[in-house]
Amino acid sequence: MLVQSQCTGNDGSITICKKDNDPSNQAFNLFVHLNGSPQSGGTWTSVNPVIKNALSSDTGILNLWSINQFGTYEFTYSHPNCIETASVTVSLGGYPGEDNIAGGANACSDNSAVDLFIFLDNKLTSLTADINGTWGARDSSTAMFLNENFFNASAAGPGTYTLTYTVDTVDTCAERSADVILEVHRTPNPGLPTNIIICTTEDFSSYREVDLLDYLSGEDSNGIWEDVNQVGQITSLDDSIINIEKIFNSFGSGEYVFEYTVFPTHGNCAEGKSSVVVQIPDISANFDVKNQCLNESLNFEIQHQRPGSIFITYNLEYEILDSDNSVVFSNIINNIEMADSKGFTINHEVSLPNNTLAPGNYTIRTKEITNIIGISCDTLTATEDVFTIFHPNIEIPDTCYMSNIIEAKITNLTNNNGILSNDTLLVNYTITDMTTSQESVVSNQSINFNNGEGILDLDMSSFSKTSNNYKIEFTAAPENGTGCINQNFIVRRVPDDILLNINIDNSCDASDIRISIDAPPLSNGNYRISYSIRNLTTNQIVVDYADDITGGLPEFNLNLGHLEDGSYEIILQSTQNDVTPCREKTEFETRKNFSIGGNPEKPVLDVNQSFCLPDYTPDLPTIADLVVTQGTNLEWYESEISDVPLDIEKKLEDGVTYYVSSKNTDNNCRSSERSKVTVSLIDPQEVTSGNTRPIFCDKDIPTIADLEVISVNPENIVWYDSIQGGNELADTTVLVNETSYFAVENINGCENT
Repeated sequence: MLVQSQCTGNDGSITICKKDNDPSNQAFNLFVHLNGSPQSGGTWTSVNPVIKNALSSDTGILNLWSINQFGTYEFTYSHPNCIETASVTVSLGGYPGEDNIAGGANACSDNSAVDLFIFLDNKLTSLTADINGTWGARDSSTAMFLNENFFNASAAGPGTYTLTYTVDTVDTCAERSADVILEVHRTPNPGLPTNIIICTTEDFSSYREVDLLDYLSGEDSNGIWEDVNQVGQITSLDDSIINIEKIFNSFGSGEYVFEYTVFPTHGNCAEGKSSVVVQIPDISANFDVKNQCLNESLNFEIQHQRPGSIFITYNLEYEILDSDNSVVFSNIINNIEMADSKGFTINHEVSLPNNTLAPGNYTIRTKEITNIIGISCDTLTATEDVFTIFHPNIEIPDTCYMSNIIEAKITNLTNNNGILSNDTLLVNYTITDMTTSQESVVSNQSINFNNGEGILDLDMSSFSKTSNNYKIEFTAAPENGTGCINQNFIVRRVPDDILLNINIDNSCDASDIRISIDAPPLSNGNYRISYSIRNLTTNQIVVDYADDITGGLPEFNLNLGHLEDGSYEIILQSTQNDVTPCREKTEFETRKNFSIGGNPEKPVLDVNQSFCLPDYTPDLPTIADLVVTQGTNLEWYESEISDVPLDIEKKLEDGVTYYVSSKNTDNNCRSSERSKVTVSLIDPQEVTSGNTRPIFCDKDIPTIADLEVISVNPENIVWYDSIQGGNELADTTVLVNETSYFAVENINGCENT
């Protein structure tokens, strides 16, 4: 393609004055104002943002009525077929708008910033006055209320003011101006209201005829009152008198609004309204004092209750009385506020030095409230409260304690009425080792108090006996007084003694003896450990040893291989020379006897022994009747492993096996084995006959065997010729007429006599 030179044409310019006179200026063609021979199809731009919505970049059509600022504007034309550009400069004269001098410009005297541009109007919606002109006044008395395009009608006051808007010269276009005659109308003044605030405890008889106008200041007199809450107090257009006592009696506490309206003299001004609010709030104050400790600051609050819209301050004089109703303290607090700057109800906190009051029960009450601001309430008072100042003591004697349980004594504990306590309390406290910071926390320990005194057992077992300095602190709130106990104390406990132990594997036939020692470490001094073995027969010391230690858990075994059979005594001793506080004992000893080869032989006896019960009638045989052929100092048992000896008077039982051991009285050792015996008890039964006077034929030669006998064991029957003693008869013995024969049961020689 052949690129032509200056396809955008040459620069052009034009001056347009009074654009408002020609509606065609809404479609002003920039292209026709280029010189030379520009080609169409290019693009129009401008760097001035004022024309953003007025220019079509494709066609070059410019809406001059949409440009609301006079001045000089440059528009650049470019084309894709050439590098060069051309421009059209437009000098646009100003448009001030139309005069408004026939009563169309009105404002109210409460408007401090009347925008004058709203009065420069015409009949066209597409054309407005330029905004970069200058406002001015015909006289200085008017100019003083002008700030750019804003007029301070509030400062100027009601009246008529002439103001001029001027657009400056542009090129050959002369300046132009438009006048606005502004009428400022008086705004209705409903006055500044003051609310009527009366507390519910007041005497309302003085509020039966209240003129609401007395609670407005600076108001127009032509207004009317409205009873917003419809409590029946405004009955006519001229009525301003209300009966607050009747309102309270009928409707109770609350807020009741009465609105005063003043109507405007011109429609451009709004009605003026002021509201006087009759507030009858529930206002109260009370002292709140918690039970406290003597050594702490005396803190209390003055608590308030009020509606959120009421702001009240007052001066309070209060007094504190003891249990005898004597005033012991008084003070004045000025400018107490019931609410903060954000409207939140606040409580007033008071802190007095500790020891302001002695221990006891007290009442705090209002003496006088003065200088109440924000409410009519001569009856305002702060409700009294009662509280107790506690000062209990805890006594922990600085002495030597044998036990880990330390007895502490709590004294002077009073109840919430200031009387010495006779209650049972559950207490919580913490004991702290001041050296190591170790703590022991105790919860719900019960203490019985009598006349203010109670015993508290402190368990110190979790602390080292070498620690002495502690602190006890009760963690309960001071409501029951124990929470006031916080005290350091000293506990000295008797130190642990050395423990000496001798363990003999078999005291009757010892082969190993083990010595163990538990010696608490000594920070000063040492232990002298010694042991010896004495032969009890010869009284000779056969082993002797000693050594020094400072503590620990030494253990060692003794060699008994060189000792002969016999009875011995081992003696283990310790002495120490430390100066540990509360040390009461420095010498310790333990002894044990033992033997080597000291067990006697087990007893010798028949392992089966029988007893004929008729021989023991009317009793039964006992353990003492058992026969031992060899063995002394016998002990009988029911089994081989039983360690409970049987009473020798215990009656024997048939078929039962008994066990017996021998005992060496010199060393109290028993035979290493037990002998046993099984007992049989023989009890022959009585023999009867169905025919005690039998008749036989002599020629038959009857014998003993022909006699009738009844027995469960007929094979064990033996016949005699006498009821006692007599001769035993053979079964072949021939019977003799009129002779008596006697039969018995014989079991292994045991007969029922």
